[in-house]
Amino acid sequence: MFIPFVPPGGEVRELSIFIKFWKEWTSKRIKIAGSIDGNVWQPEFFDHLLRNEESYEQKWNFILNNPVRTSLVKEPKE
Repeated sequence: MFIPFVPPGGEVRELSIFIKFWKEWTSKRIKIAGSIDGNVWQPEFFDHLLRNEESYEQKWNFILNNPVRTSLVKEPKE
């Protein structure tokens, strides 16, 4: 079931505030689903400007492989 994310009040906010709410929202749902007991997200985030297609592909592959690096799955397609 898809539940859209809307920050309290629905107003536009700075990226850091959005990320904070996104982490809270997703963490609660992941924990409710019983997928993870501990921390879901690292404490901070780094926003990165994607300058070209190569940069986009590098970042996409990094994100795609995050579950593999943390031993949640063996392959990204899982």
